[in-house]
Amino acid sequence: MKMETWSFESLELQTTESGNRNAKNPRAVRSGIFCLLKTFLSGHENPSKEESDWLKMLISTSQMEPQLERYLHENIPLTKAMGIKIILASPERVLLECPLEPNINIHGTAFGGSISALATITGWLWIQVYMRERKQAPKLVISESRMQYLEPVTGTFSAELRAPSEKIISAFTQSFDRRGSARIDLNVSVLSDGEEVGLFTGTYAALKT
Repeated sequence: MKMETWSFESLELQTTESGNRNAKNPRAVRSGIFCLLKTFLSGHENPSKEESDWLKMLISTSQMEPQLERYLHENIPLTKAMGIKIILASPERVLLECPLEPNINIHGTAFGGSISALATITGWLWIQVYMRERKQAPKLVISESRMQYLEPVTGTFSAELRAPSEKIISAFTQSFDRRGSARIDLNVSVLSDGEEVGLFTGTYAALKT
């Protein structure tokens, strides 16, 4: 019987495919992780160094999410009241999800403040995760933000951030390393039922502690 295997290329596709912008993708990634582990451990395939490093990163990320979610709920009480869940948190992508019920307004749709808060926390969390990879833990604040509401939200909604360009990240980290402070502009998409319902832009400041 032929055993189904996942290659490094197919797993990478699951994590970077731009056409599938919803919360199901991270679950497929986790499935891929365990398929890869089963394949490697059974001796059917010898992983390359690139594959091994990628697998270790994904496993580390999947273990990080519950810890980060607990941290948010314990230290930012609003996130617990809103019912925020961390679906994916990595240096490449952050995806948070929120139920409608605790965030509903008098019109039966999501409260604008909740949508903006979810997007704000998504940007904040990406910097936390990225700087953690660099073994740094700066103090983070948001100095400016702009929220565009494109459509009413009538169900579960999520906020997604994909890492900015290497040029932007490099300018941010170089400033932080040299001066002990840095600013970065981040864009977050708000999604519901597979549609983009909001756009958020925030300027965050990182300070050495």
